[in-house]
Amino acid sequence: MRKYWIFFMLIAVLSFALVGCVKPKVEEQPEPIMLKVELPDSLPSTITSVYMVGNFNNWTFSDDYVYDVVTENGKKMVNVELNWDNLEYPIQFKFSDQMDWAGVEKGPNGEELTNRVIFEKPVESKNLRIWNFADTSIDYSSMSTPVTVKFVVEVPENTPEASGVYIRGDLINSSWDGTPLTLNNGKYEVTLTLNSYELYQYKYVLDNDWAHVELMPDGTNDIPNRWIVVTDNETIVNKVHAWK
Repeated sequence: MRKYWIFFMLIAVLSFALVGCVKPKVEEQPEPIMLKVELPDSLPSTITSVYMVGNFNNWTFSDDYVYDVVTENGKKMVNVELNWDNLEYPIQFKFSDQMDWAGVEKGPNGEELTNRVIFEKPVESKNLRIWNFADTSIDYSSMSTPVTVKFVVEVPENTPEASGVYIRGDLINSSWDGTPLTLNNGKYEVTLTLNSYELYQYKYVLDNDWAHVELMPDGTNDIPNRWIVVTDNETIVNKVHAWK
């Protein structure tokens, strides 16, 4: 009987020892969704923070939306984390290196920029880039070279295929002539040759007609001009939420 008792005691001790060796499973926390914003290379060292202003804060500059300049992989950046669940989409916004419009962001050649837009809650971090501020001046003209840019756009389900989807902007010329896109695997696409480090603005339309331009997701207002600046061959993916 004593042998059985010793045997059961050994089993119990070994069981407790094995349980103690098993590490509890730790749930991995999801990576925070951020706007990772690259700043101009020649940003003066005196600029240590960047402000974000938009319709989510009534276009009012405040210390609630100021972000410290950091250096990551040799590049000056600001990392923006918002309470994405509590925002009313779409959100429109701009950046400034001052607590007012005197330092608002500009295009690579000092152009005025339309608002940046995030149409719906992001599911992953986004990479953005600021090219110039109103109080800084960086000349990118010597860096401009021809590049190949592919546009891929997702359109609403009720888009009539017979109408044709066009991209209109200063991508081809200053007249904003339209270029047709081709339907491929449920999305429309077109490949264009552009110049790097130059600002391009555009929108999508049906029938090459401004009467059927893309709208905000609620279908009530035109969207601001989309704009891009590319540095190399690139694919631009867009989504049209509604048509006029």
